[in-house]
Amino acid sequence: MLAFGTGMAASGVGLYLYYQYRVDTSDQQIKNFKGEFKKAKDTIRNESVNARAQIQAELEPLRKVAATGQTLETLLTKVQPSVWTVSTSAPHDAYSMSIALAGALDQTVVR
Repeated sequence: MLAFGTGMAASGVGLYLYYQYRVDTSDQQIKNFKGEFKKAKDTIRNESVNARAQIQAELEPLRKVAATGQTLETLLTKVQPSVWTVSTSAPHDAYSMSIALAGALDQTVVR
């Protein structure tokens, strides 16, 4: 009986030590995951900010070239004598409208 009780106690100690080892290992893995996850979030946030800045830098030349309403109004007044609106009645009474533009390369218009 004494040998049986001693064996049970020793196996209990062994199982407890194994359990404690697993708990410690799991806790360490959780801490490592939290640290890596925080690094990943920071990296994603920084990459997002950098990507937005890069996109804005790439769009800047396009913004300079983009026509605004005033630019289009000025262009229309310059080429007004060369622009016509043409509307016709196509077969089966389908209404058709288009715009015709005639122009010539002239240094007074093109800048």
